[in-house]
Amino acid sequence: MEDLVYRRPRTLNQFGTFPLAAGGALVMQLPTALYQLAAGVFAVPLAILAARERCTTVTAAGITVRTVRSRFIPWNQIDAITATPTADGDRAVDIRLADGSRLRLPEPVERHGRTRDPEFDEKYSAIIAAWLRSSAPAPADAGARFRPGG
Repeated sequence: MEDLVYRRPRTLNQFGTFPLAAGGALVMQLPTALYQLAAGVFAVPLAILAARERCTTVTAAGITVRTVRSRFIPWNQIDAITATPTADGDRAVDIRLADGSRLRLPEPVERHGRTRDPEFDEKYSAIIAAWLRSSAPAPADAGARFRPGG
């Protein structure tokens, strides 16, 4: 099986480099070098975390979810995969793990800001197909484990 990678589309910074320049000017107004160093120690890791790409990778062995940290979930630990409604009325893919916990995948989601993803249903179906292929449940058991929308 070929790996499926779903990435959140990047948006351009509409303000250009203004926030960076404004932040640098504010840091320079701090009274001592110690305060400047402390501001840099906190600002750099936060900028790295904010810039980290959020994606979902589907492989033959399982799903890798990459948000602030990466997490690999083998198929045998996944109990159900559903497309659930979000707070704003769109849909996102949730997985329920064997221990009862739930995890929302960062991708695919039905809408990115104002742009609707016309391929959401195909991406969701591809994740379900990979899960069913790898876990190979009995035909009667497959319908019980696959619950679209719920």
